[in-house]
Amino acid sequence: MSQVFIDIRTLSFVLMVVTGLMAGVMGIIWRTQKTYPGVGFWALSNLSAAFGFLFIGLRGVAPDLVTVLLGNFLAIGTMALAYGGNRSFVGLEDDHRTSFLVMAVTMAGIFAFTYIYPDILPRIFIASAATFIFSMLSFRVFLSAPKQRRTIVYTLVGYSHLVFALLMIVRTAATFSYSRLDQFFQPAWIQAIFFMVFIVFAIIWTFNYVVLNNERLHIDLRTAEAELLKLATTDHLTGIANTRAFFDAAETEIKRSRRHKIPLSLVLLDIDHFKRINDTHGHAAGDRVLRECSRLFSEITRQNDALGRIGGEEFAILLTHTDLARGRAVAESFRKAVEEMRIELGEEQLRLTASFGVAAFRPSDTLESFLQRADKNLYRAKELGRNRVATDAGEERLRLIS
Repeated sequence: MSQVFIDIRTLSFVLMVVTGLMAGVMGIIWRTQKTYPGVGFWALSNLSAAFGFLFIGLRGVAPDLVTVLLGNFLAIGTMALAYGGNRSFVGLEDDHRTSFLVMAVTMAGIFAFTYIYPDILPRIFIASAATFIFSMLSFRVFLSAPKQRRTIVYTLVGYSHLVFALLMIVRTAATFSYSRLDQFFQPAWIQAIFFMVFIVFAIIWTFNYVVLNNERLHIDLRTAEAELLKLATTDHLTGIANTRAFFDAAETEIKRSRRHKIPLSLVLLDIDHFKRINDTHGHAAGDRVLRECSRLFSEITRQNDALGRIGGEEFAILLTHTDLARGRAVAESFRKAVEEMRIELGEEQLRLTASFGVAAFRPSDTLESFLQRADKNLYRAKELGRNRVATDAGEERLRLIS
């Protein structure tokens, strides 16, 4: 059976070409696209493999120092570089000590069984053992990655290293059980199969690394887009919706209310005597008041309603599925919550009140007219003495008559 298999030297040069091409692919990606720590190691890993198998393929032409020692050093160093790249990519510290120790023991063993006790089978065992160790280390890296980064791709890449590690055990067992090798390029079906396995995994791992880098890039882009959207729609001081976001939500709800005849109410509120707070306690205290009020309003606003800061000390609450009477009751609950709130400013407890204007949506309303009526009611609440709720009085009378 061994006589009909592809020549091992030919497979060695094929592996050299494949890993060289993979190194070129990774190098181009590394230099032309946004990449993350580890990609450079992966490119160098493929390049090391290409030169390693080139030197191994020169067995019988070049001295053992090049074909055995340097060739194996580069071929096994491929796994060490990949391990270092994997750790860098997932954000772990370098593990140079482990890599150096494994490489040192490996090369000492290969040296011994090349010059002192020449025997190819122990060299295959030692090289397979080192490859097994680095593959298992890489497997552990991907499965111990931070949870926020551990995607299905991470898991698949990790298990590809586990499969390769197990194949190294199979290679060692099969070589010692079924091979009678006197020289590395002696025709043997086990050698041929595992050289083809190396070719397949060189392609798989390069594909894995490209996918990992692209996945991280897409995640970062989505995160950046989410951050930009948050900046564009969130009030920087209070963390609630800003004017633009609130008005966008209001436009949507107005269309829905008009289409499905769903009641909708708008509450505008203004913290009373806010200028006095700034003048007396300073703007830092005023900012704290706004943040504390926003936190309170967020806690008591229903999930389907919209809350926003639309200017200075003025807030707006859009109440879905809420008529005028219910809107007034909600505004009253907000008023009481503000009145009961206490804010610690040094040794002083600051007490607040707020004024509220409530308007119910009319089919003829635009967002502008809706806001104008709520604002008019808010102004009336202030005129009447503040710390109170004012509504569309005419609509209240109609409700009582009906």
